[in-house]
Amino acid sequence: MNKLQNLASRLRMIPGRVAAEVRRPQWWGFFVSVAAIAILSIAFFYPDASLGNELRQHDMQQGAAIGYEATAYAEATGEDLPRWTNSLFSGMPTFQISPSYPSDSLFGWINTVYGAGLPSPSNLLFMMMFGFLILMAAMRVRWYYGLIGAVAWGFSTYFIIIIGAGHIWKFVTLAYIPPTIAGIIMAYRGRWFLGAALAALFAMMQIKNNHVQMTYYFLFVVAAIIIAFLIDAFRKGDLHLASKVEPLEAVVNELVRAIKARHVARLQAGSCSIEYGFVLEDLLTNYERVCDHCSNVAVAQIEVAQDSFDTHAYLNDLRHGNDTKESEEFHRRLGRYRERYLFPDGQTAEEN
Repeated sequence: MNKLQNLASRLRMIPGRVAAEVRRPQWWGFFVSVAAIAILSIAFFYPDASLGNELRQHDMQQGAAIGYEATAYAEATGEDLPRWTNSLFSGMPTFQISPSYPSDSLFGWINTVYGAGLPSPSNLLFMMMFGFLILMAAMRVRWYYGLIGAVAWGFSTYFIIIIGAGHIWKFVTLAYIPPTIAGIIMAYRGRWFLGAALAALFAMMQIKNNHVQMTYYFLFVVAAIIIAFLIDAFRKGDLHLASKVEPLEAVVNELVRAIKARHVARLQAGSCSIEYGFVLEDLLTNYERVCDHCSNVAVAQIEVAQDSFDTHAYLNDLRHGNDTKESEEFHRRLGRYRERYLFPDGQTAEEN
């Protein structure tokens, strides 16, 4: 009952907090910036985009020609599109040419929202600038500097060229890279859940838009960011922050188990499908991996400071030792995080 009361109290506080945040210059400046890049995107392709005129994009024409064999086969046989075609190179999978899956309907609308519903190709230019604007906000750059950076990024010559060439999947994948980096940075700066959610969402959209080459290159950028934050953390030696990671990791594991149990209950009740379960399982697995990596780094930092390198003994004493200050602090934080993040007692799967 106390958890429900605390949850209700927090919910009542949300409108006031949101109103206070929106009054800050950084927030209203962000919305001004969004409006500005929308106007620039429309103006750059005016009047063709508003009239519905289409670019003669070579890559799109070539893609239609490459996909003709598979389309003709499907029409002739009445079957689904084959997963292989001989019309490109020495043959290649069709899911790298024109992928289509039942789950596409789950995420296709995100591209429309992310492009502000603008006509093509204005929506593409908006997506590129909007993603960089999110990155600038995550890095706490003043909103007007963020706007300048977003415009400079979006109007980079290469991006304009690939719009004209019709490399749309590459372009959209690149547009989702800055906000993915924003999520990673937010997670490293202590906003774990919001940062992880942003990183997972936009990484998923990169993969959905099917240009694995760009996502592969992006991983090198992520590796550099992780190394930079790791070096910074070891230099600062913030053991107080590191000690918060392990109880949070334990709560995330409990939360993942609870979400999986509720999904099974929804499956049994017929209110969810197995296909959606695959997506949920992938997301939960990635969340757990992120938390495990954070735990490994935090524990290593603490052990280096204590000149001790027996990780298993440290974690066992932390979780099960009742006569140490570290263990008492761990259980105190664990209880507080459980109260804050776990589902209220008695809540059913249908309520989630």
